[in-house]
Amino acid sequence: MQNKRNSEKFKTLKSLKTEQVSGGAYSLSAILPTLFSLIFVIVLIATGYTQKKNYQYSDLYLYISYLITPLSFLLVCLLAFTKTTLSATETLQGCKKRYFFLAILLQFGLFSFAELNTAFLEWLHQAFGYESSPILLPSVSGKKIVGVLLAVAMLPAITEELFFRGVFMQGLKQYGRVFSVLVCGGLFALYHQNPAQTAYQFCCGAAFALIAYQSGSIFPTLVSHFLNNTAVIILYAIGLDEFSTAFKIPFLICSAVCLVGSLAYLIAFDKKQETERVEKPKKKDFFLFAFVGILLFAISWLSTFLSGV
Repeated sequence: MQNKRNSEKFKTLKSLKTEQVSGGAYSLSAILPTLFSLIFVIVLIATGYTQKKNYQYSDLYLYISYLITPLSFLLVCLLAFTKTTLSATETLQGCKKRYFFLAILLQFGLFSFAELNTAFLEWLHQAFGYESSPILLPSVSGKKIVGVLLAVAMLPAITEELFFRGVFMQGLKQYGRVFSVLVCGGLFALYHQNPAQTAYQFCCGAAFALIAYQSGSIFPTLVSHFLNNTAVIILYAIGLDEFSTAFKIPFLICSAVCLVGSLAYLIAFDKKQETERVEKPKKKDFFLFAFVGILLFAISWLSTFLSGV
């Protein structure tokens, strides 16, 4: 009887539209980490780990905290590919080599938006008195940096691209390039649940979505995403959080040129044949299924913001 009920549930999932699956996956990507984090806290309390001084700064605590969301994404993707009509083959297909070059060029160009993120934080500080909290990483001293690169740079890059530019984009891309790129960028930024990452992550999310839309593959953005994460960790490891003006100005100019050039090519010259649909999907089908995820991430973002005011 139980097997029959499970079978009927999976048949129901198979009947969902692609945009509904993508929206539902976004909600599930918010629910699972919340649930796993709650279980993690309960285990820590039950084992007495929270009684240790500064336990939240320990490598064990930080590693598990960083692994919860990527593992949740993997579970969501596995469910989407095995129990719904979403295609793993379509998500994992290859593409032309030029898109790898464009993705790396665009990622380098996005560094120029770091100043935009700084300006956004300054506005939040002046308008509301917001002070962002430093992002904590496990120890990066010596050989320990390898573990951090794997857990904080590589695994998130793989799972976030598999989810956002794979599962997520399969539903969004039916609405066209502009809508899918902007929504993917916006909900990618919201997923980070941190005002300090909002502006930059929106730019990254939208840029990655554009590459994925044009190339039809997640592999170019997976590479550029990993390189971005790696650069941040290495700069953190060597304690470099500010460049000299003599280096910063030409660096930002080069970055801006790469950004404008890569975007101009992708938008104006890299023509992609749009698929005409007899019946266009309703945007409400996506947003209704994504609503729980949007709400949970928005509450978490607001909580982070209020804690810094």
